[in-house]
Parts: sequence; C-alpha cells; structure tokens
Amino acid sequence: MKRLSIMGLVSMLILSGCGWFESKDKQEKQKEVMPTEDLDVTSTVEAAESYYRSIRKDGQYVHGDTRGVGASSVATQTDLNWLEMGLQQIAQEHFDIEHYYFQEGAYIQREEVEAWLKRDGEGEEEAASLGLNPPLGEGDSRKKQEENSPLIVSRLLEHNYVTKDKDDVYEMGGIVIGIALNQVYQYRFRDDNNNVVTGKTEVEKAEREKKGMEAAEKIVQRMREKPLNPEASEGEEGPTLADVPIVIALFEESEGQSVTTGHFFKVAVDTPGKGLEWSDIKQRNLYFPSAAATEEKRDDAEHFDRFQEDIQAFSENQVGVVGRARYENNHLAKLVIDLNIQYHGKTEVVALTQYVAELVKKYYKNALVDVNVSAMTGELESVISHEPKKEPFMYIVN
Repeated sequence: MKRLSIMGLVSMLILSGCGWFESKDKQEKQKEVMPTEDLDVTSTVEAAESYYRSIRKDGQYVHGDTRGVGASSVATQTDLNWLEMGLQQIAQEHFDIEHYYFQEGAYIQREEVEAWLKRDGEGEEEAASLGLNPPLGEGDSRKKQEENSPLIVSRLLEHNYVTKDKDDVYEMGGIVIGIALNQVYQYRFRDDNNNVVTGKTEVEKAEREKKGMEAAEKIVQRMREKPLNPEASEGEEGPTLADVPIVIALFEESEGQSVTTGHFFKVAVDTPGKGLEWSDIKQRNLYFPSAAATEEKRDDAEHFDRFQEDIQAFSENQVGVVGRARYENNHLAKLVIDLNIQYHGKTEVVALTQYVAELVKKYYKNALVDVNVSAMTGELESVISHEPKKEPFMYIVN
C-alpha cells in the first residue's frame, strides 16, 4: 500500500545544487546547509495513492510567488485541480517519493509568469520579448485579429523537488513544469466605443502541440540561466540551474462547458547536453453518464448505468449519481463517484452508504474508487474508499 502526505506544506528553501551531472567536489561547493532545527518533513499514513511528503519551515506552509497567476484563464476548476495533481503524478516517474520532497515553485517569479503569458511583443520594453503566445494575427478588425491568432499558453505551473543527503543537507533534485494550453480560446476586449466584445475560437490540435513544445524550449532555456539559490540577489555570482534535471509536461484544457476534464498529453525531460526528449502521455478524463463516455467507453458507460440503476432502486427518493473517471494507457486508473441525496435521518445515510459500498465492491472490485455522499445542500454526509481486491472503507460524517 502506498503512502499519503497528511499536509501539503512547502518551504521556500535556499536550495543547494543537485549536481547529477557534476563532479563530487563541485557538488560539495554548491551545497548550502539548511538549519535543520527550522525544518521537518510531514509524516505519512497508508493510503491507496501516493503523494510526496512536504517540508515545513518553522512549522508553516510557504507559498510560491506565482500562486494563483493565470488561474482565471484556465477553463474549469477541475482542470486546475488535475493540472496540479497530475503534475505530481508525472514527477513520480522521475523523482522517487521515498527520497524527494515537494515544494512549490521558487524560481519563476510572479512578474515573469505574467510577462510569459502575454503575446510576443506585448508589454513594456524588456518584457515585450518574453511573451510565449503569438502576436495578434492579420485582419481588418480586432475581432478577426484575435480569431486568426488565438492565445494558446494559458497557465504555467512550477513544482520543485528537493532531496536530503546523509548529512541532512537539502539539495535541489529536480524541477517539473506544467504548461496549460487552450483548446478553445475565449477572448474579451473593448472596442473603440468602449463596448465589450467577446467570442471564442478553437485551437487546432497540431498548432496547440507545436506552440506548446516551442514554449517549453524557451522556458527551459530561461530556467537554465537562473541562480540555483532562488533568493540570490540580481547579478550575484554563484551556481545556476544549468545542471538540474527539468521535466516539462503539456496539458490540454477542456472546452470550458464540456463535461470532460483536461489532461496531459506530452512530457519531456531536459538533461544537459541532450535537450528536450518528448514522449506521449495516454491520458483521458471522462464523466459518467455523458455522450462522450458512451462514445469512447461504451462498455464502461453501460456498466456505470447498471450501477446507477441499482442505487436508484434503494430509495424512493431520487439520488443524483455522477462519476468522474481517469484513464491511463486506455485503462481505468480511478473513478470518483458523487452522490447527492435527499434524506430524513442519519440512519438512512448509514444504510445508503453501506449499500453503495456493497455495490462498489460488486461492480468495481478491481478498480480504485472513491465515493462522496452529500446532501442536496452540498454538505458531505459520508465517504467510501475502495482499493482493488480489498474491502471498502466507509466513514460517516457526524
């Protein structure tokens, strides 16, 4: 059974060099000893999914400088959630959770992200050349210019992973960056008469992938020039991020009003001397019931329909049942089921939860499943957690 971090706590550490690609002497010169009395690592408990432990500094969570930047431009909250949590999942392919600790991004600063998300040529002086999005397109109106050249890069997310040696020295182990890309660009501007003009245009898949990979190249190049110590003063000499492993992943957002969730579709590792080496990620998120799920996963959709019917048969009151499924390499990786109920007593909640737990075991004995049972007011009433080939865990909220 894997482990779950109790607290997502982060520190803005003055980190030392990883030195994966350097001599041992140079590694030692780059290390900066952290005051261990100020730091501790969150404890873990057993759980079905694995999460990185995080580091606390003085017992407090320390946010990254770019927290929330670009969040409003991402299509949905579920996209934001999976951009963040999916990026940690990708990191686990490269940085072992037993030896690396998570921290929010400490290198890309707020003003940099704001400049990078603009169009090329947009902004003041130096920042004008930093935009990762294309300039306005051709056309005899602003509307046509927007539609002929949509914004593609909508958000950037940086995660850092630090490790600890036998002498309790913290070192920068690696950096993981997620690039969120618009599937549909929704524009909004004021015309010459100060009227608000809105609209949307689709971004072709090939163009989205091309621009995402181009943006990744530029970001990695900029990261390599940054000082290893994120708190270093401008112009201060010292080691840089030139030799720290960087993983970068492309995330396709949902269409906004779609019942599906965005997903990662490409990942690259940048190692010094080799550049970015890309590979595909086969990932898909679907809602049950939905037309998309029926079209793409007909057997699973029908399976969920039967599960839903059995739940409805339990009570004379209507029960809302929605499933959120994540597929990886064409296999169901996890299913989250949300139940909304009308009830007239806590004993009814207990009985329904017990019954649903039996159904989960019957219908999804080989799948990872979480069930959230909520009242119509939105208040959580109970939860069920099921791991493959194990008895479900049930908890009633009192």
